Amino acid sequence: MSAELKEAHHTGYESNPASSWSDHGEIFSKGDDQVDFCTVSWVRAAVIFLKLIFATGVLSIPSLMYELGAFPGAINVVGWGILNTYCAIIQGNFRREYPECHTIVDMAYIVGDGALKELVGLLSDSQVGDFELGYQAIGSPNFISGITASVTIFVSSAGTSAFIPVIAEMRNTKEYPKSVYLSMSLATASYLTFSLVIYAWCGKWIASPALGSAGGIVKRVAYGIALPGLIINGCLYVHIAAK
Repeated sequence: MSAELKEAHHTGYESNPASSWSDHGEIFSKGDDQVDFCTVSWVRAAVIFLKLIFATGVLSIPSLMYELGAFPGAINVVGWGILNTYCAIIQGNFRREYPECHTIVDMAYIVGDGALKELVGLLSDSQVGDFELGYQAIGSPNFISGITASVTIFVSSAGTSAFIPVIAEMRNTKEYPKSVYLSMSLATASYLTFSLVIYAWCGKWIASPALGSAGGIVKRVAYGIALPGLIINGCLYVHIAAK
């Protein structure tokens, strides 16, 4: 980290020991003659985080249960969810020390200067009649299919870097961890519940996206409900980029 950035950090953060979160480097400043944009409560932040995370993963994870088996699949969902929650907390703690960071790219610049910033920026850019259900408590995938399934589950809750820009609009940024724990708990529990229930009913006949496993009318209704959610999710990411 450059000497100028270190000096700016210390002058902005250490000068106000009463507050663990400094206004130095924040997008929205607070003052008597300024509009207060920092109005998002921790509960509303949790809802935003949940929408950012809980998206296409719920459509793809159920079909992966056939590759891994119900038990290993459940372990993957819970394990990766815990790891991604931990990563989100680490990101929040990092921003607490360096409030001038508003994206994961900003954090990369502080850690590794320009080269790492550019690198991270590039990387960020039903059947009728008798049939066999094919339900497996423990699957037997080959190496490639097993790793692919596991990584797909990991990615389904790995978008925690999108949480960072939301911090700037929180009313009390100290409550960021509460929002993370609530949203990630709900996302992981939903992924686990939906994937196991759908897999238990569909077995090897499960479709990907999972909504394709439903009947004709139910499938159309389900996609009609899901599409607005995907559009809202896209709007959230556009908002983050615009800010």
